[in-house]
Amino acid sequence: MTQRRSLRARTAGAREAWCGFQATPAELFGVQVSHATHSCPKRQGKPSERRIPCVAARVLNRGKSLSRKGVRYMDAVATGRVDRAKEPGALALSTLLHALARGTVKVVDLGDVLNEQTLVIQLPPPFANTPGFKKHPVSEYDEKGPAWAWHWYEIGEHVGTHFDAPTHWITGRHLAALHSLDPRTLIGPACVVDIEAEAAANPDVVVTKDMLLAWEARYGRIPDGAWVLVRSGWARRARDADAFFNLRDDGPHTPGMGATGAKFLVEERNIVGVGVETIGTDAGQAGKENPPFPNHAIMHGHGKYGLTSLVNLDQLPPTGAVLIVLPLKVEGGTGCPVRPMALVPAS
Repeated sequence: MTQRRSLRARTAGAREAWCGFQATPAELFGVQVSHATHSCPKRQGKPSERRIPCVAARVLNRGKSLSRKGVRYMDAVATGRVDRAKEPGALALSTLLHALARGTVKVVDLGDVLNEQTLVIQLPPPFANTPGFKKHPVSEYDEKGPAWAWHWYEIGEHVGTHFDAPTHWITGRHLAALHSLDPRTLIGPACVVDIEAEAAANPDVVVTKDMLLAWEARYGRIPDGAWVLVRSGWARRARDADAFFNLRDDGPHTPGMGATGAKFLVEERNIVGVGVETIGTDAGQAGKENPPFPNHAIMHGHGKYGLTSLVNLDQLPPTGAVLIVLPLKVEGGTGCPVRPMALVPAS
């Protein structure tokens, strides 16, 4: 009973501390909360038409009450041991770490394994091709280094699951390279557009504006700063070169982002980039479009990014996931292999 009274007292103290904030707990932390409306104690006896919402005794986290650790943290705010000016962001991060620890938010790895068998795009003559991946030893617990192992890598920028910077394409040649990317754009919401059935019926299918509008009619408007990820089912072909490239006499036949879709996403929406399961963000036959390779031309010309050879998109919901992409900070780099991660609410 003593412990229960202590928890109630702490919660009451934290409740008073929150009276000074001008936003609801849901706005501050992105979690559902039960809240009551109270007059701020500091303003009692003073005329005020505004009643400021504050946290009640229970924060609803999948039906469970706030943990003792959470109560202690809120108590620290109430007693001034935590800087209240910094509190909204601090508690938001604390809430995220708690959700990760409890498994109510899971991490999905969207990067494929990188090795000597990783498939690499092959351009027709007279164009030059990139090398694949090779690992060379410097020392491996031997006379060159008895207590350590390390390697040097031979690899092209655009190999495996990789990131395309705007400067990768001629339309973005004067825009951001890897070292000058805005880090705020490397974390954002993920919108997953499922075209797996269409790609199975027609490997040359491209995502159009009409398809994106239909997606929005079902799931809501694509938010600013979002990644649009095209789920085509192509990741299952990544260990089979013939199926992955799907080559015929006239070149590869693979799905991608079409011209009208790319134009819509940069002119009528404000995304940060497009990600795909295929080896490039454009369709295999995109060289015949106008402009050629329209997603590259349009996206990078507007300072947007690309992600290719993604895996595990089938583990992401259409909306609600957060994508984290951290390319290497290579000066002048046009791209690099990456290991994107998605934070996903556990079902």
